[in-house]
Amino acid sequence: MKKLMVLAILCIFCMTLPLSIASAASWRFIAVTPFAAYYFDTDSIQTIKVDGDRCIQVWLRGDLQRVQADGTKVFVQQVLYKKDQSLCMYKTLYRFDQYGNNLKPLPSQETWENIIPGTLGEEIYKQVKAYCKTIYKVKSGRARSLLSPAAF
Repeated sequence: MKKLMVLAILCIFCMTLPLSIASAASWRFIAVTPFAAYYFDTDSIQTIKVDGDRCIQVWLRGDLQRVQADGTKVFVQQVLYKKDQSLCMYKTLYRFDQYGNNLKPLPSQETWENIIPGTLGEEIYKQVKAYCKTIYKVKSGRARSLLSPAAF
């Protein structure tokens, strides 16, 4: 019985994790379309290496203008950007209804895609990259941009 209680608490914690990402973040406005308003989380930005390539990792959020047929009102999704190649990879999409309840996540293909010029995807990439250029990370007693090669 005790094991079942621990398992139930663990399951509830795991189910609410994406909601905490959506609510306890520093969302910066990107753009608004007839479909949604888009934001990125400044607190989640990290530089990582994926298959030897330097990447920016960030959480995006979309506040939909209307509740969708499946009940979705807000979504959050982790995105990776290859810094020097105009490529992105979308991770699992987490969806929430208008009351903040977690809906079934939508897994993604997790393959690298081209960032198409003139699209919302390019605008998001430009704003995330511009923000990274203004943010400084302190390492070894000196400040440097998150985009600098020395950050790796």
